[in-house]
Amino acid sequence: MHRGWYVKPMRDRIIAAWHAASPHHAEGRAWYPNAWQWCADLASEQGYDTWQVAGALAALSPMRGWEDNLRLAELAVRAHKAGQHWTDVTLSFAANNWKAWAILDGDNPLDVLGGDKVRAFYRAIMGDDSAVCVDRWAYRIARPDRPYTTPTARQYARLADAYRLAAEALGQPPATVQAATWTHIRTVSGDA
Repeated sequence: MHRGWYVKPMRDRIIAAWHAASPHHAEGRAWYPNAWQWCADLASEQGYDTWQVAGALAALSPMRGWEDNLRLAELAVRAHKAGQHWTDVTLSFAANNWKAWAILDGDNPLDVLGGDKVRAFYRAIMGDDSAVCVDRWAYRIARPDRPYTTPTARQYARLADAYRLAAEALGQPPATVQAATWTHIRTVSGDA
């Protein structure tokens, strides 16, 4: 874990955001379990395993809002179940459609999914409380001086470590801190 001078200010901003997000703590604690339940319900209804639906959801998540992500994942699962080929369904970027289909076909999501954010998102949905999904909102919390920047792999690792250090200081799981602060910043920015 990175504990250098550059991580401490990010950790401190995340802790401040956690305290500001107090109305959203319960929602943050429930966010990933609720996402898992949504995946489990759709999986049961359509005859898949929860990990397959969670993997498809994660595969289709880049550049999508949460409601749109849910809609696309449900369309993908239903289209796959109906025997459609991924090239016959316009959901997302072609590579993401292919990944969703590969996972629904039974490939291991962690072998198919690319990028730290998407892999962490999948892991958090599947109950890994140590996973930190650093999307643009989580980045804005830790680095408000770079609100529209995509982190490099090295920056992502530092940001995830800052969330873990903040969570450690707060006595909370990292995924909970990320989810609660994410919910809060989206609400106060008007993009919830």
